[in-house]
Amino acid sequence: MSTTLDDPITVELVDERPAVFWWNLFPYVITDPPMVFYRRRPPWWTGESSPSRIDDEFWRVSAARDGTEHDPGLYDLRNDGDTWRLVLAW
Repeated sequence: MSTTLDDPITVELVDERPAVFWWNLFPYVITDPPMVFYRRRPPWWTGESSPSRIDDEFWRVSAARDGTEHDPGLYDLRNDGDTWRLVLAW
């Protein structure tokens, strides 16, 4: 079962890929290579987006909270250019 979120997070990048993200004051270490995908935004003329950005960038990552022995969970992160958001926890 997945949980839809829209929480702001801080992401640490290594080689332009997410390596760690911080959510609710805890670091989540990405355990497997992250997978990037893009989703087309609504057309700019509808007023819902800007013509300077036509796609949203998402990263599907497997991550575990640092310092715990829990199994990694699956998360979707969205990069809005200036901010990162945790949008889905599987």
